[in-house]
Amino acid sequence: KRVQEVEAKQGLEAAKRAFRDEMIALGHVERVKNLYRVRDKRSSRVDFFQPNGPQQEYLAELPRRSVILKTRQLGFTTLLGIRELDFALFEPNFHSGILAHKQDAVKKLFEKCIKFPYKHFVKDWGHLYAPVLKNDNTTTLFFEHDGLGRDLNSSVSVAFEFRSGTLNVLHVSEAAFVTNDRLAASVQTVPDTGEVLYESTPNGRGGDFFEQWQNWKKLGTLAPYRGFFFPW
Repeated sequence: KRVQEVEAKQGLEAAKRAFRDEMIALGHVERVKNLYRVRDKRSSRVDFFQPNGPQQEYLAELPRRSVILKTRQLGFTTLLGIRELDFALFEPNFHSGILAHKQDAVKKLFEKCIKFPYKHFVKDWGHLYAPVLKNDNTTTLFFEHDGLGRDLNSSVSVAFEFRSGTLNVLHVSEAAFVTNDRLAASVQTVPDTGEVLYESTPNGRGGDFFEQWQNWKKLGTLAPYRGFFFPW
């Protein structure tokens, strides 16, 4: 409503700045809950994203290191895709990534979890907020500036492995199925102040995902990773 009032009194450019400033003030989690569309798997309808119970529990805490054990698909890759897209659109000098457990999943995850919500963001809000892309390919979106005089230089990517650069957020999809060398190399790109999220269905008793989950069970809040368990 305020943006409409600004546009009526001061014009479209002022309204664009008002929208941007209101979205920044709203904060990351509320933007995630209100600005982005996803496709419902059951109905195939495209609706605004609404976090489910497990996603809400995770969003209420947002630990710097998380390990999520699940027994079914709960949409965490969808949630993290939206989170990382939001960071790229609104946070300057912010770089985030999703690590795919299989090579042939990289482009599929990017299209579903990054590109799809981005395309609908442009349709819904592009008339008010349209950050300028420097790089737009099958695995990465890199935004140069917000189109209103504010530098971004922020990106979101999906990859089979991250070995260089610095990531502020790393989400490992189906982490129990990712080899330890790929996990270690990718996690090293994230500083202590960044976020790392392992999420997976079970896959035996080996690997770093299993070890971090066991650490959480034994040590609780003293463990390196905060554990979440979501059964059926």
